[in-house]
Amino acid sequence: MYKPLLMATIGILLTGCDGSSGDSANNGSTGGTNEPTPRQETSLIISWMAPEQDIENNDLDASEIEGFSIHYGSESGKYTSSIYVSSPEDTSYILSKLPEGEYYFAMKAVSKIGGESDFSDEYYINTEL
Repeated sequence: MYKPLLMATIGILLTGCDGSSGDSANNGSTGGTNEPTPRQETSLIISWMAPEQDIENNDLDASEIEGFSIHYGSESGKYTSSIYVSSPEDTSYILSKLPEGEYYFAMKAVSKIGGESDFSDEYYINTEL
């Protein structure tokens, strides 16, 4: 029996992008350079809504979803990394220690019979604030 592919949506929240404490290297003394502390870590909270309908707009039973795959890369439409979230109840993932840069994200829902949805809409984020 054919089961239609699933649809997914994604949203991204940038948190903790500056690892510095805001203190300068010389603590305000004269004669030294006043360079900012380099950023050490970027964390993203990636969240989504589980699909409620399949691509044919039929109601979707949540038990049909196996998990979600999050895809990302530094070029639009070219995702070089992915993360698999195996729990269909999870609707967020924290991606830590992401180097500064520009990233494009999209995700897919994965069905228990192995089908995948098309990619969600793509989301862009620049972690160089």
